[in-house]
Amino acid sequence: MTSIGNSVFERCSNLKGELVIPDTVTNIGTSIFWRTKLSEITLGKGITTVPGSMFYWGNSLTKVIFKNSEITNISGSSFYNCSNLTTLEGIDWKNVSSIGTKAFYGCERLEGTVTLNETCTFDEETTFFNCPLKVRRGNTND
Repeated sequence: MTSIGNSVFERCSNLKGELVIPDTVTNIGTSIFWRTKLSEITLGKGITTVPGSMFYWGNSLTKVIFKNSEITNISGSSFYNCSNLTTLEGIDWKNVSSIGTKAFYGCERLEGTVTLNETCTFDEETTFFNCPLKVRRGNTND
């Protein structure tokens, strides 16, 4: 399997616990885990972008592990209102070139600091609204 289509598990409230997307998957559609009850997900090495609304209203989600640290794009509303999300593991933030509007909107338990490269684009008013994650730009060679 190399692809998972749009909205495949949308509103599947019985989809709970942990899930691992295999390394062979290189394409994931939008809204795939919208309003599921997953608590943890591991995305395989084939994933380089986070599609729009991927975890939209994923209130049960606490941890996302990226096996590919070279995520280049986090689309709009990807983690919208994932209010219990505390851990994003494996992203090398210097590789992220864009973060969409409201990507981390309402992620009220996501703390820490990320350093984005100088050219990363995002909406400073909405992308991290009601999210305590500290975002800075600067020298990413540290």
